[in-house]
Amino acid sequence: MRTTLRSFGWLWRFRPGSLSTPECRRLRAASSETEVFDLFISHTWMTPGYYKYLSLLLSSYLHFAFMAWVAVAISVLLLYEVNMLPMPFVYQAVATQLEVPCGIWGGCLTFLFALGALFVAPDAASACGCQSQRCFYDLVSIDQEDASSRERGIASIGGFLARSTQLRILWSRPYLSRLWCVFELAAYRRANPLGKVRFQALFIERDFLVLWICCFVLTSVSYICLVSPSIELPPGWFLVLTPLWLAPAVHVARHGFLDQEQMLRSLEDFDLNAATCTKEIDREFIHAAISRWYGSLPHFVDYVQKVLAKELKKNVSQNRVPLKYCLMAASPVMGFHLDVIGALLAADVRADVVARLFAQFVSVDVVGIWLIKFFFWLARRFARPRFTWRALDWMQSALVSLLGCCGISVQVAVVRLNRISPACALAAAAVIAIGMTRTPCNAGANLPPFWRKPDRPRGADPCDK
Repeated sequence: MRTTLRSFGWLWRFRPGSLSTPECRRLRAASSETEVFDLFISHTWMTPGYYKYLSLLLSSYLHFAFMAWVAVAISVLLLYEVNMLPMPFVYQAVATQLEVPCGIWGGCLTFLFALGALFVAPDAASACGCQSQRCFYDLVSIDQEDASSRERGIASIGGFLARSTQLRILWSRPYLSRLWCVFELAAYRRANPLGKVRFQALFIERDFLVLWICCFVLTSVSYICLVSPSIELPPGWFLVLTPLWLAPAVHVARHGFLDQEQMLRSLEDFDLNAATCTKEIDREFIHAAISRWYGSLPHFVDYVQKVLAKELKKNVSQNRVPLKYCLMAASPVMGFHLDVIGALLAADVRADVVARLFAQFVSVDVVGIWLIKFFFWLARRFARPRFTWRALDWMQSALVSLLGCCGISVQVAVVRLNRISPACALAAAAVIAIGMTRTPCNAGANLPPFWRKPDRPRGADPCDK
């Protein structure tokens, strides 16, 4: 797995059918012998490789980003303590009437290093000799240079599946429209009935990555406006900034929920005859194999529509809004809160004042993670486009992000509660945190009927998968 993600996912940039001889040899050199596979990657070549790369990278190496964030946060606080960081801005604490010099180092550096650590994590893990999952990736595991070897490799897919502990389905809209993907799905249950099938919807990581970046931009612009002495903010300035910077994240999340509903419906309305492949002889071979394994083609269709659809719905219900991704998306706000704490430490402010503001920031950050879930609830609720014109669809996303500002009233209430009693504010935040941990991330369960027809492919795919 790690090899496919190294060098910014270089293996995902290739496509079969357009490989030169040197490229085929590079791909073959990336493979190695193994007795079993930890996972078998099932995907379609109709989906861009960078989608798969980002999804696998974020799901596999997010802990590297968290470790980098913590390391940089501690370093920035220590540098603030010894007054080694420039502080060109001024932070004004309304509750305590304090004015202290501050910087933007915590917010900027924690985000940049965390993002950088995420992309270099596969190479760093390889250099450190960390263990990695052994995976079957068709472009590498099957020889692409010799035609006869390639045909033998394709014919042996059933054997590869039998030797795989997990079938990892990189789900995208056209997945079930490709007959070879359907074959892998059918063959795995037959060849490895005790194996685990994991659906990894590519839009989940895409949605959170865009939200993470948008949250950083919104937070950094807002923070600089607040602490810059030369900027006078007009009333309602935040209501203008929020739709401007969060609209892309809302737009992507809304369409992610549309993809999710199409994914669920594609299983419930699965039609084997609608799946396509480039060679008719392959269709006959796959249909014959499925009939032999499941008794008949209708029995397999029934299995997909009932058993697999139920598994997928449960998987999406539990993993649509993972808590770790919510924490990642809310981390830019925490980074800029570090700047304020560091500025207070550098100014030798009384310990009780620092403790009060620290309690306020912790409470606000916990509520902020809850706001991420609220953000996705709104994106789901207003996922269906109300307008056919694309510009108006973007306007709808901006209005949804503006509606999300209502959730900020909870943070305002926590801040005011902190002025009365920091312990009460922390207790309120703890109640919210317990509610988040005990409530499943079920933004994908019981979806309303807001689906639309899937988009048609823009052009013919030279690949058969």
